[in-house]
Amino acid sequence: MFKTKNRLSPAEVVRQKLNDDQAIMPFPQVVGRLITALKDPKVDSTTLARIIEEDPALTMRLLRMANSPMFGIANVIETVDRAVTMLGKRPLKNVALTFAASQMFSADTTTKEHKESLWCHSIGCAMVGRELASHVDAINPDDAFLAGVFHDIGKLFFIDVVPDEYIELLEGEGVAEGNHGDALCYIERELFDASHEDVGAKLVRSWQLPEKLMIAVGFHHRPGKAIAHGQLAKLIGCANSLAHQKGIGSSPDESIELCQETLDELGITEDMISTMTEKVAEQFQRNCSACSG
Repeated sequence: MFKTKNRLSPAEVVRQKLNDDQAIMPFPQVVGRLITALKDPKVDSTTLARIIEEDPALTMRLLRMANSPMFGIANVIETVDRAVTMLGKRPLKNVALTFAASQMFSADTTTKEHKESLWCHSIGCAMVGRELASHVDAINPDDAFLAGVFHDIGKLFFIDVVPDEYIELLEGEGVAEGNHGDALCYIERELFDASHEDVGAKLVRSWQLPEKLMIAVGFHHRPGKAIAHGQLAKLIGCANSLAHQKGIGSSPDESIELCQETLDELGITEDMISTMTEKVAEQFQRNCSACSG
């Protein structure tokens, strides 16, 4: 792809957007305020509930998600106050950030199919990641879930910023088998001077989310290069491959191979994988409508 006389190249468009802090995808305003409030150890549930209720969509999504088995709350939650009290700060943060992601993945008329597909895979990866993490002492399942939700956020950025070129790339011959791995990252860097890992890490950093989440998003295809939080990056890389392989949130692709070294390091066996993926696939089918953007 070449630059024409009157048009920036795709790489220049991407670079320009990434260098403009105002152009990087923002969180919904209320979510940003909620995340800031949650950082205050003295904040009370009433204050949090009032912030949430300023956004009817977030209020509806909070109650919808809080009552979904995906978040593991057994009793029916009918009010925001009760949702805040019952969920606690960490799950509440997960709900808010998942809502923010779903809003960013909201489909438009030109890229609807691709955004919906990407969102379904992100939720599938998140659910697989959380289940894997429940068997790994060093990784919090909530962290794994959020990392799964945001792991491909860089792809969404490309779809928004250079839609024609990026969708052509995703649909190109010879790319499909690598469109969630190192092959795609290599081509992205060739065309856009950045991969979806690079962009995703920059986005997470711009939202002032935890470093471990930024590392997992920025290194899920190359976790061995992560200086810190390498285990979370490895687990998300494994969850990503497993979700694709088993068709959880996407069409199954049996050609994808899991990294045995990573599985051994995490203590995940073949028998565990079979049981976990069957469980998560059933959960996904039951709950995916509650997670859709």
